[in-house]
Amino acid sequence: MTVKEVTAAQADGFRWVRVDFRGQNGFVRSDLVTLQGSCAALTGDDRLSAPVAATITQGFKSGHQGMDFGASIGMELRVGIPATIFRAQVCTKCTTQQPNITPKNDQERNQIFADPAWGFGYGNHIIVRHEFQDLPRSTQDQILRNGGKTSNAIFVLYAHLSRMDVQANQKIAAGTLIGATGHTGNSTGPHLHIEVAFGDQWGAAKKIHPMLLFAVPNITS
Repeated sequence: MTVKEVTAAQADGFRWVRVDFRGQNGFVRSDLVTLQGSCAALTGDDRLSAPVAATITQGFKSGHQGMDFGASIGMELRVGIPATIFRAQVCTKCTTQQPNITPKNDQERNQIFADPAWGFGYGNHIIVRHEFQDLPRSTQDQILRNGGKTSNAIFVLYAHLSRMDVQANQKIAAGTLIGATGHTGNSTGPHLHIEVAFGDQWGAAKKIHPMLLFAVPNITS
């Protein structure tokens, strides 16, 4: 059996191996085969490490186009590749006495999400912009497969922070400390919420599963 290609992680969470076996071509899920010899190098995962070492408490799904990590307050956040800080939003209503809020109904929820003083519900939050050429090759491939262009960037939102160590428009190198996890804004407990999107501008960017950039499981619940 000859291995022709190993794909990047797909939207279903799996990598697929294209093989030629006795003149027949087809794809096999990578977890069902063992690649040896010169093929073993093809199984490398080039995605970024998870933002924090914490359990995923909510996955990417309709109505929650991001991912939550059950991170305790104060866990450091660093970028894995060069970036520009698109936004560093201070939650002015997030006080020491009341750093967070839980809406009582849909009307109050909508008001919080429209209020910049609550960080649009995200509390203290940072949005970083990664240029296409700096992205992992597998992420570049996914952007193009999803109708994107090489001129697009990836935006990553880090929400509910306790601390922010960067400012808007600041250019930062890989490994830079940007802030720490917290419990601010529309939050029922300490956690990190992230969102990943590609496009030319954050407001019009297309949300995608964070697993296409970060080495995290394909959780959709």
